[in-house]
Amino acid sequence: MEHLTPIGKVFHAGTLAGNPLATAAGLAALNELTPDVYMELSARARQLATILRDACASAGIVAQFPVVGTLVGAFFGNEIPTNFDEAKQTNEKMYAAFFHAMLREGVAMAPGAYEALFVGVGHDDAVMQQLGEAAHRAAASAVRTQ
Repeated sequence: MEHLTPIGKVFHAGTLAGNPLATAAGLAALNELTPDVYMELSARARQLATILRDACASAGIVAQFPVVGTLVGAFFGNEIPTNFDEAKQTNEKMYAAFFHAMLREGVAMAPGAYEALFVGVGHDDAVMQQLGEAAHRAAASAVRTQ
């Protein structure tokens, strides 16, 4: 423990990290999931990236939405960053404008430009359709605020 902050140099944090109830709930969820679920979630992540990319492009916003498994990144710029220095070069003001516009549309995204977006089993076809419509309106709104 002497290596962890505030005494040591290693920062450790996590919502419900080590909480017995949270651990039991996590294990129960993992026991219910099948490999097919992960394939479906990965497909939904790719779908989300396409929806966001199309919405931004329709508003003239240059943005990249890389996908790794079930995670989606959101970077406003010409290239997908591959390190922190490149990520810092993206348009964080446009991210913030898009974030707030999406929030006004009822869609909660990661509040920070360097965080990932997640999909879940609740993101069915109807939700994805609604998300696409909201993203198009939000992209148009974000451009107007810049």
